Amino acid sequence: MADGDVILSTERGGPILVACRHGGFQQAEKLFFRDTAISINSPSDGVLRITADTELELNAPSVKVYDCVVTVGAFVASTDLINVVIQLNQGDNATAVAEAIAFQMYLSSDAAGQTVDAAPSGGFAAGTDGTIILEHTANIYAQCLTEADGDFDLIVTDTASASTYVNVILPSGQLITSSILTFT
Repeated sequence: MADGDVILSTERGGPILVACRHGGFQQAEKLFFRDTAISINSPSDGVLRITADTELELNAPSVKVYDCVVTVGAFVASTDLINVVIQLNQGDNATAVAEAIAFQMYLSSDAAGQTVDAAPSGGFAAGTDGTIILEHTANIYAQCLTEADGDFDLIVTDTASASTYVNVILPSGQLITSSILTFT
């Protein structure tokens, strides 16, 4: 062993003991598993980076990772509106959350969510499920809150022949973009 190497040891059924010779891991040091593509390190104070080249599994009584499904309804010509249902789910994206979750949403003119759209002529509003807490940019960008079962209804109204996308920014920062909303 070289000076400064980390020694890992365990007793049968006991915890792994990590012993560092010079006061602990330094920020550039990593703990590797199997190969150099799987590691844990702390690149800066307060940050723990876990890297895996294929899959990362978290097993704990409570891990809050969210995903969502955005369902675009049909255009209703008599009212010039489209209802969009946003359902926040647990990380498996199959089980609805059982609590109100705050998220951000905005409209864009492209499927990548990179071009902010002009506001629809009739604007947008919360439907029967959820609340718009704050509109940062009128009828384009808002902070929203789901109901206790994780759902939010967004009503988008436009009298022009236009199209737009709804972009949901999850609490993790992940961006989910809807299919296209087409007003005719």
